[in-house]
Amino acid sequence: MKTPTKTATAYHEAGHAFASWRSGFKVKSATIVPEGDSAGHIVSKTHLHLRSLGYTDPSGARIGRLHMRVVCLFAGHAAQHHYCRGSVRPWHASSDNAAIMDLLWSLHSKEEIPHVWKYLRVRTKNLVEVNWFVIQHLAKELLRLDTMTGNQVEVAIREGYRRDFQRRTTTNKTKGVRQ
Repeated sequence: MKTPTKTATAYHEAGHAFASWRSGFKVKSATIVPEGDSAGHIVSKTHLHLRSLGYTDPSGARIGRLHMRVVCLFAGHAAQHHYCRGSVRPWHASSDNAAIMDLLWSLHSKEEIPHVWKYLRVRTKNLVEVNWFVIQHLAKELLRLDTMTGNQVEVAIREGYRRDFQRRTTTNKTKGVRQ
């Protein structure tokens, strides 16, 4: 049964799953079935091992990948907020924010963190806005299925892109825009 809470959770998890897929991280599953304190979650494989950060000076490429992981963590809240601002409660992103802070503390100084935080939130907001149609499609599929495998997530994302392209093409044809 679709409830406002379940729908908001679907958008939240769709945001995480889409950003993870878009970042090249392997999405293994997504669910909106509550478990413990969580209303839903995704499982993804990032191949980013944080234990080694304390012993090395990470390359620019590695920092970039870790920043993309932060974007993936921010994306749940951003998608839920884009769907319905009133559905967001302060505790909805608490575990995501804790993971973000752990990542940022391992990469940046105390003075840098507020600036990097703000920059990555803006990147996330833009990612969600530009890809909203696809995220919306993924959230609807998650609502329909409750739990999706990584393959089902990828198929839903690709179908969302296909439908978005079709929608844009049809809109442009009716406006007389040349392709």
